[in-house]
Amino acid sequence: MHTTTCVILTADECLAQAGEYLGDDTLCEPDPCSPPPPLEGACCFADGSCLLLTADDCLAQAGDYQGDDTLCGPNPCIQPVFEGACCFTDASCLILTRDDCLAQAGEYQGDDTLCDPNPCVQPVFEGACCFADGSCIILTADDCLAQAGDYQRYDDLSEPKQCINPVLEGACCFPDGSCIILTADDCLAQAGVYQGDDTLCAPKPCNQPVFEGACCFVDGSCIILTADDCLLQGGAYQGDDTLCDPNPCPQPVYEGACCFEDGSCMILTADDCLLQGGAYQGDDTLCDPNPCPVPQNESCGLGYWKNHEDSWIPTGYTPEDLVGGIFTIPAELDLSVDDTLYDALRYPGGNGASGGARLLLRTAVVALLNSAHPDVNFPITVAEIVVIVNDALATLNKRDMLDARHEIDQHTARGAP
Repeated sequence: MHTTTCVILTADECLAQAGEYLGDDTLCEPDPCSPPPPLEGACCFADGSCLLLTADDCLAQAGDYQGDDTLCGPNPCIQPVFEGACCFTDASCLILTRDDCLAQAGEYQGDDTLCDPNPCVQPVFEGACCFADGSCIILTADDCLAQAGDYQRYDDLSEPKQCINPVLEGACCFPDGSCIILTADDCLAQAGVYQGDDTLCAPKPCNQPVFEGACCFVDGSCIILTADDCLLQGGAYQGDDTLCDPNPCPQPVYEGACCFEDGSCMILTADDCLLQGGAYQGDDTLCDPNPCPVPQNESCGLGYWKNHEDSWIPTGYTPEDLVGGIFTIPAELDLSVDDTLYDALRYPGGNGASGGARLLLRTAVVALLNSAHPDVNFPITVAEIVVIVNDALATLNKRDMLDARHEIDQHTARGAP
């Protein structure tokens, strides 16, 4: 005899033990593993009648089983060809089928009626008439047919056949909110709640369970809520039956202003600020307005660079470097190609474009040395100085050159380092 047992396990443990997992939060009480009731189907008998039976019961009653879940309505059974006495106006009697009798203008006396003794002078026979709702009324065969009944003729002296009661079904609701069409008895046997005969599962008549799970908020906190409540509170639902321990929510990344030595400011995390050599100003601090101290610009003047050639060494330049090796000197200007950076510091100026060029280059060399020295906090780079000077020299216009000189010179009027 086949037996089943039920044990509470995880899905993986159940599969590992060759079991059938029935779903999360299902219980063993009542036992869901009991074998289902035997399947039924239409069972046909030699007289063309049909009953809903199990395959074994059908075989035991000498019937022909039509298969699981087959129905008796409409009747799937092969109907026998019935014959009976057919009475004619001359009171003669012949054994014919109903159709043949009617075709010959006779009066059919009923299936299996006999002509001996002659029935044609006998009263009209009545029998049980079965209806779809299982009720039964004694009627003639014709009256039964007229009322859409199923005439249950007499077989000799036997009792009329009993009418088959319909199998009524309806929606059966389960605790998980699912719905199956079952009979009232089958629904009760499976611990369901029967909703009534002919009720349907669509739309669902069953109360749906309330599922909850972890709800994550922007501050990294977690609360157990329903999906709808989580959404209403601006949270992110993590799924049914998820937990807050351990916390599944992503933790927020705090940022703030990070100050660098050059006075610049960037919004970074504390860790990123530290990695880039900055000074973190605190969570949620801003760079506008700039909270970072701006370093004071520094420079050394013309006299310093003329008299302290040893200070040139860290700049990478020497007094003997040619002016034309750094700046682009147009040929139209009255300047020697052999002039050195030290010569440029002694340029006297003069008239015309060449005079303007000497004044510009004298200021430019001072700025060049300040910008290139690692210990001088000069505000413009060597590359910027070269571009300013070359653009002004290319114009061959003294006013443009003096304007460029002023642009550079305003940065040299600072304190010495």
